[in-house]
Amino acid sequence: MESTHKNLSPSHAPAAPEPKRPPFAKVEAQRPPFDKDKTFTLTKVPKPDWKPDDGPNDIPIPTRQFETFDPQLTDKHSLYNMILGGVVPRPIAFVSSISEQNIPNLAPLSYFMMASHHPPVCAISVVVKPETYDEKDTAANIHYHKEFVVNIISEQYLEAANYAAIDAPHNVSEWALTGLTPLPSETVCPARVQESPFQMECLLEHSGAEKPRPSWEEEATRPEVKAVLEKWAQTPHETPSLAVRSDE
Repeated sequence: MESTHKNLSPSHAPAAPEPKRPPFAKVEAQRPPFDKDKTFTLTKVPKPDWKPDDGPNDIPIPTRQFETFDPQLTDKHSLYNMILGGVVPRPIAFVSSISEQNIPNLAPLSYFMMASHHPPVCAISVVVKPETYDEKDTAANIHYHKEFVVNIISEQYLEAANYAAIDAPHNVSEWALTGLTPLPSETVCPARVQESPFQMECLLEHSGAEKPRPSWEEEATRPEVKAVLEKWAQTPHETPSLAVRSDE
């Protein structure tokens, strides 16, 4: 297995075309029907008698090689597919919130994790709107009211939760669009999703904003950056990269 790095000066980074996604209906049509009778089975680990220093278990590891991607030189759609396909399983936070105008909002968020159990703390990330870099409704609502609910998605309402990702106008509530049932919360104003098997009523503890980074072309036009880029291009280095394994 090898990992190769190709160093390029940022000011000469090629602009990669962004591929178009195929229609989801076309992709889904190629998949087998959902099997509602299929269940999970708890088993032992592959090698119950594993001992310290044993290394991998007996499951064969496919012969693969690493392919390296520089995030600065890779289009955002490819990075999205790579990250979401590489970090699995990936829980989705189905967040209910209320706008400043008291309009209920529902949105599925791809970036979500539990950070602590005592006290219970979760972390969610809401990306900005790609065209304007403005806050999305969920982030604006949470910043205003300091309250929200994380509803865990189950098979019973997958389609409705997915549809809530629609870019609805500010004055339109996704609750009506999805047909899901609002259940009054006990400690916060936003409602819970009644169909959800597990809900967390949350208060905002901390928030931070990561400003969108300009492209290399925009950044290189700043006078204070030019000298740094020239020195950077003449110095041996390795660019930050993502390394994934692909079949030979």
